[in-house]
Amino acid sequence: MTNREKGQDLPMRRPACAILAALLYLGCKGNPETPAKSPPDASGVRLKESGLAELRRQLVPIRTLAATDDDFTDLGFLRETLRGVRIVQLGEQTHGDGATFEAKVRLIKFLHQELGFGVVAFESGLYDCRMAWDRIRAGDDASAAAQAAIFSLWSESAQVAPLWPYLAQEASSKQPLILAGFDSQFTGRFSQDGLAKSLGSVARKPALARLLQPVISPPGGPTALADRLRVRARRRSTAAGTPTDRARRRDRKSSNRSRR
Repeated sequence: MTNREKGQDLPMRRPACAILAALLYLGCKGNPETPAKSPPDASGVRLKESGLAELRRQLVPIRTLAATDDDFTDLGFLRETLRGVRIVQLGEQTHGDGATFEAKVRLIKFLHQELGFGVVAFESGLYDCRMAWDRIRAGDDASAAAQAAIFSLWSESAQVAPLWPYLAQEASSKQPLILAGFDSQFTGRFSQDGLAKSLGSVARKPALARLLQPVISPPGGPTALADRLRVRARRRSTAAGTPTDRARRRDRKSSNRSRR
């Protein structure tokens, strides 16, 4: 039922509709005073082509990513690139990129054998990685030591696995590749089980005794710190789940990104 049929006299809306239709028409037609777009500038095309040519010139083919391949001839160009460099940062797009992990292990071996780099530092606990290195030097299983210190995304990765026996192999050489960490967190079992005891032995020195007393003997007894570390580790482990759980979460995140 229309408004007129109800007996209501409303203002006519046709002029408004006509104006809207006219605006839409003009919007689709475009402003006749606006000049048409000119074709792409030839100089811009040449600039793009020259940029691609320069990119191709800079590219260096890599023969293989295999971590077990010790023929480093394809990485020789890095000798000049890294001349005088003391620290090389090896990043990754995601924490689940196995191909990048494998390539980095090969790069680490090249940097150690060919360029003399002597430390590989993971984003894992300072204390945990130090203890893991001590265990490796003592002849303990290197993979087990790494898994007790380093975040599982690296220490349990199949692509990173060749690095641990390499560290063990080189530990007794004249130029070992030292394992270190640069994270202030407690990331493994070494800190959970041994940090309080290590601090206790250090605190025997008079200069440090007063400074460390609240940590070594906090309210609740001398084992309170170790207890708190174990509780924190259990919570982190429960939240992280098993390696299968973590893989499933990564798959779900990847699927969600694909939908977007």
